[in-house]
Amino acid sequence: MQAASSIGRGVLHKQFRYLGVLVGECMSRHNAWASTVDKLRSRLSKWKVKTLSIGERLTLLKAVFGASPLYNMSIFKDPKGILNSMEAIHSKFFNGMEPSTKKITWAAWNKVLVSKENGGLGVSSYHALNRALLLKWVWRFISQDASL
Repeated sequence: MQAASSIGRGVLHKQFRYLGVLVGECMSRHNAWASTVDKLRSRLSKWKVKTLSIGERLTLLKAVFGASPLYNMSIFKDPKGILNSMEAIHSKFFNGMEPSTKKITWAAWNKVLVSKENGGLGVSSYHALNRALLLKWVWRFISQDASL
């Protein structure tokens, strides 16, 4: 605040979106990620889970995962609770469950997340993705510090 006032500028206290990223929000809070989780939930809930086979659900899951908020995840460390809820949404969709129901899962989610080479289905984990995207910045800073 002092830096802004020293150059004759005010401080904006409202949050806004710039290129799809919330600016001015404390991204370590769960409510800052609520819109991201709701967007993921709405993308998957548009599909009728009961009408899709397990292979179709797997393909759709990978497609929706590819359209995840990757930019936000590459800049901010997501709270663990948010990552867990996003994983739970994916797990329930893959197992053919509605978000509010509980039933037996036929494949352990940890086994689904394993790569195809190691006997899994190759679905990416949000925990691993967030860590990899953040570590990419660290690697780039160490190897090419002039490019940042």
